[in-house]
Amino acid sequence: ARGSAGANPGTHRTPSRRMGAVAGRGERVERLRAAVPGVFVGLKDSSGDFANTRTFIEAFAGFAVYSGSEELLLDNLQAGGAGCISATTNVTAPLAQAVLKAWRDGDAAGAGAAQEKAASARRALARFPAIAALKAVIAERSGDEAWLGLLPPTMPLLPEQRAALVAALDDREGL
Repeated sequence: ARGSAGANPGTHRTPSRRMGAVAGRGERVERLRAAVPGVFVGLKDSSGDFANTRTFIEAFAGFAVYSGSEELLLDNLQAGGAGCISATTNVTAPLAQAVLKAWRDGDAAGAGAAQEKAASARRALARFPAIAALKAVIAERSGDEAWLGLLPPTMPLLPEQRAALVAALDDREGL
């Protein structure tokens, strides 16, 4: 809150990231909301535990709570959450958007089917180191090999890993 204390609440709205487990966090959230009302408007729960995310959603009415993974997107929306913030949506955004659209349209079956595709793509990406996997997919789709450049200690995927990842994602309709 110290870094945002002077922010104009009318122009700068910030969801917090990586809040993790709820224990001891509720008081921190309340302090931040009180310290910078209208600025601290939400949080991303990266715990991977939807029970934790649900606790934040239920505890803070009118507060945007995001899950940290596409795997929890539909659960988050159904519980009153705001969606998801995930690095892998750099690749899976069309699938996450399909979940959101179907849910907003009241199409439970469509939302469930879209959720399975988004979660499946997320699981395919999670089999590899995150940055290398994302860059490999973007390089493949853009045709720009410059995306493969990484600095140690991060290493690019091996050609066979890259091929396996791209093949797994190509099986996802809408991606």
